[in-house]
Amino acid sequence: MMMNTNSNVKGFTLIELLIVIAILGILAAAVVVVINPAQLLAEARDTQRIEDTAAVHSAMSLYASTAASPDFTTGGPFSTVQTDCSDVAGATACVVRAIYTTANAGWVDVNLGNTSGGSPLATLPRDPSSTGELQYVYFGNDTSDTWEIGATMESTKYANGGSGDVETKDGGNAANALERGNEPGLDLMTGT
Repeated sequence: MMMNTNSNVKGFTLIELLIVIAILGILAAAVVVVINPAQLLAEARDTQRIEDTAAVHSAMSLYASTAASPDFTTGGPFSTVQTDCSDVAGATACVVRAIYTTANAGWVDVNLGNTSGGSPLATLPRDPSSTGELQYVYFGNDTSDTWEIGATMESTKYANGGSGDVETKDGGNAANALERGNEPGLDLMTGT
């Protein structure tokens, strides 16, 4: 019986495989650093905040223009997470209302069901994180028929000074919050 021993077998050595794996690891690490997935997730949550505040603002505008006698409930400000609202429109204290109904008991203290045709929102939006200073805030002034909705951005892109800064370009008085309303400069503590 003859054994066929072929000394010309081609393949990779262990050293060559380790070098290729090391190069791939370095490239993967570089891609993660460049892409920064944590920042991309923060930007996605900020995009949701921008859309949520726009939706609530639109619902409030519709309510103001179609309700028989709109009531903006002077009170609050009302927050979804914490009693410290110092980052959102200068308020120092908020009443926490993590309630998402559109019928006067939610963080927006307005009965949107009184809008002609019913509430344009099924429920009030929830902040995608709802932790720490990342929250939604509402304040209304029934005397002057004004309202403001506030949200804090978490990504460097949409925050104060970022490339897509929405916090200082919203017409409001808070440098570190997105403010929407028919009076975005409304001081959430005094209503003026």
